[in-house]
Amino acid sequence: MAVPEENQIEKINLLIVEDDREMRESFSMYFSRDAKQFAAVYAFESAEELLAAKSLPKAVVMLLDINLPGMSGIDAIPLLKEKFAGPEILMISVLSDSQSVFSAICAGASGYIDKETPLPAIKDAIVQVREGGSPITPAIARKVFDYFQPKKETSNGL
Repeated sequence: MAVPEENQIEKINLLIVEDDREMRESFSMYFSRDAKQFAAVYAFESAEELLAAKSLPKAVVMLLDINLPGMSGIDAIPLLKEKFAGPEILMISVLSDSQSVFSAICAGASGYIDKETPLPAIKDAIVQVREGGSPITPAIARKVFDYFQPKKETSNGL
């Protein structure tokens, strides 16, 4: 009987929620080919479709788009966390405005990357989230740091 290594990480069950069909299929095919790290990959076109699913694994990482038809990814986070017993949620979006970033973080996202991120880096981010990290792309990190920097007061000459 083989004994698993102490620091061996369990394979990832990945749930993808992306409304762009080509992107969703690209993500699914790419991550499905890595049987070493991914136990299963499921893809959904909307948050409602995922929430309606009956039999899915409990310990999951979700790759969740913000701009979805119907319920937004941000609005779905609390419902998904409740239904799936606290999944790790990695937001992926073309939206990188401060409001979207902070709303996702406040709703419970574990990380935030933009859709321009190459697939290998997205895979690394998923693994980081599964291992307890909170990956964010450099542009998103800059928004977080800018938010917390002291605001410079400008003199209007009066």
